[in-house]
Amino acid sequence: MNNLKFEKTNDQKTLLTNAKKAVSLCQEINPGSGMLFFIPPNQDIKHMPSDARVEFIYMPTYTLAAYLIHCKMVLKELFTNDEELETGFKGILLASTGRNMTGHGYEELDGLVDALEIFLTAPLKAFLAEHGKEYPEFTECAKSAVKTLRGIAEGKLHSAWGESEELAKKAQELIGIWENA
Repeated sequence: MNNLKFEKTNDQKTLLTNAKKAVSLCQEINPGSGMLFFIPPNQDIKHMPSDARVEFIYMPTYTLAAYLIHCKMVLKELFTNDEELETGFKGILLASTGRNMTGHGYEELDGLVDALEIFLTAPLKAFLAEHGKEYPEFTECAKSAVKTLRGIAEGKLHSAWGESEELAKKAQELIGIWENA
């Protein structure tokens, strides 16, 4: 993956090239699931502990999904009309729902906040409004995650370790980003 480099750009040719390259590197963990994950080459994921899967499989997949959301919003028909890219995107969004965007174990809510921090680097709210019906599983998962994020921000939900001012503050910042998007 060393040859995969993303630049912040709205140049359509660059976005399309990078998106196709990234999607081509994704793979299914469970054949037939339709979920495509962004997994480092030669990674032994069958023996990877679940907390490591969150960090090294789900988080990179969320990052790629956020990038592809940006691409879809900029490229519009160029993205949608590319069948291979669109099919890969659907699989990556589906993979992003695999843990409901949460972390592992006691870090379940921390992981959710981290996941939404990644997704909110993309125009997530606009994407859900414009394309939500095309990706119902992802839309439902993202909306549920934002609802949970709001509960953390309002102090109604706490991690398994108890109340965390740091987590609540981060959640409040992210809700601000969501509200102002």
